[in-house]
Amino acid sequence: MKNTVLIVGEKFRYSNDFLECLKRKIYAKLTKIDDFLFIKENDPNILGELETHIAKSSNIIIAASRANFALIGKMLSTHLSDTLVARGDMLIPSKCQEYQNGSYLVTVQERLINVLRVDTAADIPPIILEENIKLKKAFILGDDEESARLLISPIATASDIAVTVYKNPSGYIEVVAEEKKYGNIENFLARLHKLFGPKIVIADSLEEFLIDLLKSKKEKIAVAESCTGGMLSYKFVRVSGASDVFIGSLTTYANEAKVSWLGVDESAIETHGAVSEATVSQMLEGVLKISGADYAAVISGVAGPNGGSEEKPVGLVYIGVGHIGGAKYIEKKVFFGDRGLIQSSAANYALKMLCEILQGI
Repeated sequence: MKNTVLIVGEKFRYSNDFLECLKRKIYAKLTKIDDFLFIKENDPNILGELETHIAKSSNIIIAASRANFALIGKMLSTHLSDTLVARGDMLIPSKCQEYQNGSYLVTVQERLINVLRVDTAADIPPIILEENIKLKKAFILGDDEESARLLISPIATASDIAVTVYKNPSGYIEVVAEEKKYGNIENFLARLHKLFGPKIVIADSLEEFLIDLLKSKKEKIAVAESCTGGMLSYKFVRVSGASDVFIGSLTTYANEAKVSWLGVDESAIETHGAVSEATVSQMLEGVLKISGADYAAVISGVAGPNGGSEEKPVGLVYIGVGHIGGAKYIEKKVFFGDRGLIQSSAANYALKMLCEILQGI
């Protein structure tokens, strides 16, 4: 089964915020997207392009401007030997199965097609097309990809589960499990939990797991960041319900902020540098003290592409997590990639360390 998203219109390609919102809404309904394609709205062969991609797919979402929305309706009606009818302020094929404001669903040659009327300055209409696939994620808080695969693969085969195991850029292991015809994904995950114990997190994301766990413990968390510039904080606050556990954050990017806001000793920065275990240790003490949180995470590093040295190369990051009761851990990591990947890897690794300290690993 192949899922395709077709975006008709150049302006949608360049409107990053709109595009990310559209993707989030689509992924809430379709667990996997095989192709995400753009078609120019003034392409003289626009109908041929659409028909070519539709012929190769099982489920198709077409997002188009108002002008192209009408054109696509005419094309689909031709395929269905159908006529267009008025539904609200839309003209859509009379044989469509379901429609809502700005969106309709129709079957063409056994293919489900959801057409959306979109604009960069308007809310995205409801997505009607929904895929009934059971897919779950898990995270193994270790870095031995081959051992994880060897342990998981026979369980997946016995449970009739399609599984993908890989090491992400932060260095720990992700598992994506998809239930096949005779599979039972909940049973499969229960077996993984029994096998790995607290070293496995079964959740859509580590931040969602942490928020749920902190809620259950009635505890709070705060964050201080330097090179990640608020990325770790955003990972928490993008999850609904974060306000129950997330107190807040400080982006102490400049050394002056580390000193005046977090109480880091200037001599520690002068002697060891802002990117050091000594500085991160004091940042951690500072954010726990000023926030009153039960847990905290701090990050300081060299995200690049400038600022690296032989002693402290681009990608070097110190990450600390701690509990107000005394348990504190600091790790030195070197991540690869460009500035954005280094920042996201550091933020994700901080989440991994928080999972470990909260679960007593």
